[in-house]
Amino acid sequence: MLGEILKFISEKSNFSTSAISEGLNLPMPMIDDIKSKLVNMGYIEKIECSSETCEKCSCGCGKVKNLNGAIEWRITDKGNKFISRIGG
Repeated sequence: MLGEILKFISEKSNFSTSAISEGLNLPMPMIDDIKSKLVNMGYIEKIECSSETCEKCSCGCGKVKNLNGAIEWRITDKGNKFISRIGG
């Protein structure tokens, strides 16, 4: 199940719990639980908006440094290697 969700995220470039739930026909609480496991395993990570990364991210806060609380996600190198191993 972990691999299936990770492959979905990779293929669709969509980390949204509701999109994954709908796309894989699984309950949202299950998706949230698996996303937490993927984070703990080091396969995906949150990139939270901060003043240190503000110039480099797509959070939308711009040069005013008024952080908007947006969260970006990314698949880590470890996650991409796992996807390759399972045939993604």
